[in-house]
Amino acid sequence: EYTKNNKVNVVFDGVGKSTYEGSLQCTTIRGMCVFFGNASGAVPPIDPLTLTKSGSVFITRPTLSHYISSPQELKFRYDELFNWMEKKEVNIKVGQRFNLSKVFDAHTALENRQ
Repeated sequence: EYTKNNKVNVVFDGVGKSTYEGSLQCTTIRGMCVFFGNASGAVPPIDPLTLTKSGSVFITRPTLSHYISSPQELKFRYDELFNWMEKKEVNIKVGQRFNLSKVFDAHTALENRQ
């Protein structure tokens, strides 16, 4: 819907097990698929030949501690992000909100890419 069925250069998948195949399918040739969460379970092992069939797609599973090594660096990164938001250099879109009592509905929406 957002891409008009065009594949994208980078996919960020925070859901995991139930969405990883779709994430790989919508990544363009030589694109990057970033798996950073496990809301529906861990992404299972991926056969390298699958990446070839998907268009020589690169995958990664970053861990925050490899990118933020100290409390000072974490504060610097947060300050940088909020500065970008204030300057409208980055826009954070909140598509839906759920009451805490509807946590199951929130997870279902994530898993269904809603």
